[in-house]
Amino acid sequence: MSQSLGKTIFQIVFSLFLVMSPLVTHGQGSHLPDGTLGKPNGLIYAQYASMTTGGTVMVTDQKSAGIEITLPAFRELTFSAAYFARKGDSVYHNYFAEMKIYLAGPIREPGKCNPDGKIFTPVFSFGYGGEFPDQNPPANKYRAGIQALVPLSPHFSLGAGGNYYQDKITRHADKVYGVLNIFPRAYSASDLYLNPDGIEGVPSLSLSGGGSEKGFFGQLDVLIPLNAGTTLTFYTRGERYPKPYLRTAILGCRVSIYPSSN
Repeated sequence: MSQSLGKTIFQIVFSLFLVMSPLVTHGQGSHLPDGTLGKPNGLIYAQYASMTTGGTVMVTDQKSAGIEITLPAFRELTFSAAYFARKGDSVYHNYFAEMKIYLAGPIREPGKCNPDGKIFTPVFSFGYGGEFPDQNPPANKYRAGIQALVPLSPHFSLGAGGNYYQDKITRHADKVYGVLNIFPRAYSASDLYLNPDGIEGVPSLSLSGGGSEKGFFGQLDVLIPLNAGTTLTFYTRGERYPKPYLRTAILGCRVSIYPSSN
């Protein structure tokens, strides 16, 4: 597949998602791990990254900002589409679409689920995206990703995933990775999935880490449900590549908004 054809196909899929979102009405009203069934929700985010080649002297920095729209289309199926722009030596436009599949419809009983879904029932995510620089269109890059996540108890979920990058030159640290999600307080019958990220006012954690043949990374996300319709997330990520040496430090913030939960 040529790069121009791949970009065209992806843009068509992204556009169809945005057009389709308001049209999905099947079973609206149920609160699920990704939001209210049939109702789009979204997030906005911004992050800052600094890169050093040794010592404490920063060699470059990058700023990013983006949006994501999520649609729980059915109890077992969720679609999402994201765009973010990364500012470095050029502006890099990134698009990513994802499909999440629950092997069983999320159960709504306290003690038998957590914010990720039904206990002991895997959740699979499949995604495809691309990065398109302003100044050098032939340098378009594509990637595909897959993740499996299993809620183990009302307080923990464990998962693993991987990314395939079409670009073999740029170094990537997340070709394979693991995820551990921690929810200090379990849902009760009165607040089950009112906020899909957890209990209002109780932070939850997401730990992830992994590597590739070129380097490794670690990331910590702290999710704070502010109310039924809003979650504030802070995250930090570190990446390290031994040869040639490069270290990256990332700080970011996300605001997730669930309009139908308010």
